[in-house]
Amino acid sequence: MIRDQLLRELGKMELYKLENTQVIKKTAQELMLDAIKEESTIKDKALDLLKDHIKPIEPIIPIDPIIVLNKEIYLNIDTYINDFIQSKRDYKISESSIKSYRSAFRYFKYFINEDTQFNFRFFKEVQSNFKKIPKNFFKYHKYYKKSLKEVLESKEDFEVLNPKTINIHMLTFNMLFEYLAYIEVIEHNPLIKLKTIT
Repeated sequence: MIRDQLLRELGKMELYKLENTQVIKKTAQELMLDAIKEESTIKDKALDLLKDHIKPIEPIIPIDPIIVLNKEIYLNIDTYINDFIQSKRDYKISESSIKSYRSAFRYFKYFINEDTQFNFRFFKEVQSNFKKIPKNFFKYHKYYKKSLKEVLESKEDFEVLNPKTINIHMLTFNMLFEYLAYIEVIEHNPLIKLKTIT
């Protein structure tokens, strides 16, 4: 106890050590080891404090580039359609052809949503759904104001689109996606292997 009081009185306790009955000055190496221990202790205390206040970081989920691309197509579909139609006008396509394209794209926009995967399966499904919807679909609110599911589940008896019209619409979609491949929005046209219906 007397020794401890003596060290306190010296006011530089950390610079001295007690060896046997003598108070002697610590070596530089001993001072360095003490500093390292003290720094480690401070770090441990700081980490303990932080653990109480910081939530663990959630792992980052990689973003699928295909999902990003599909979302980009969906969000920019009006621009892509207008650019496609303008490219056709530049080649002096008739206004009746332009009107036919616009009719097809009206259906196309009805079939898509923000989760649409623009792949072969999707277009095969569109082709199949064309065979089940009314011929004059966009003439009546009772059809196009409903979801596709509601229209397909309705018990109403109606005339459906003929295969020739369906094939023309699908060909228009094919041309649009060929255009998107040409301007390098997509790598491959997903409709390339889609067959016409009879």
